Amino acid sequence: MQVTVDGFVERGAPVVMGIVDSVMYPGTISFQRFDYPSRLPEPVQVRMRDVAVRLMGGSGFNHACFNIEMFYDSRRDTVRVIEVNPRMSYQFADLYERVDGMNTYEAQLALATGRQVPWRARAGRDGAASSFVLRRFSDARVVRVPSKQELAELQERFPGTLVQVLCEPGERLSSHDQDVGSFHYGIVNMGAPTYAELLERYAEVERRLRFEFA
Repeated sequence: MQVTVDGFVERGAPVVMGIVDSVMYPGTISFQRFDYPSRLPEPVQVRMRDVAVRLMGGSGFNHACFNIEMFYDSRRDTVRVIEVNPRMSYQFADLYERVDGMNTYEAQLALATGRQVPWRARAGRDGAASSFVLRRFSDARVVRVPSKQELAELQERFPGTLVQVLCEPGERLSSHDQDVGSFHYGIVNMGAPTYAELLERYAEVERRLRFEFA
């Protein structure tokens, strides 16, 4: 299980904001979605938070956001660090706003201007949030993308949903920077009271997003 541990260091004190689960498309190493909050067992999350606090506290890093990618191996019950990034996870910024009530851009802005970060966990309107990645596993030419009206109707149906279209008609998906073995063409960020309801809402959103390829 791969996760991202997000946080910031303020006046030398590391603060972990949360842990985001990375869910892959079955049988691949391509990200399907990123779920917040993590559904790993709480004792495992406590260990990950402890690793992040000790690592960042001892690194000398200060007064900025960070994110640490980690693996959890349930068979061996081990936690391992993949990499440390001295920046915020921009794709997850609004996931934290939905669940915790504060966008991580706000945290970064507070740090940049010398103000205390007023971080409060679980103060948001949603119980769960995800960033869904739309992918194909073969190259194609883009024939159609959702219209502005279709996107507006989606946002009216599910307020707060963010849809990022990463391609335009006439382009080949391979003309953009891509992951190995897959071609992403859109990102959908949304929230809901529960994970079950979130997945139901996304299924409808995916049906309504009219992408066409040749």
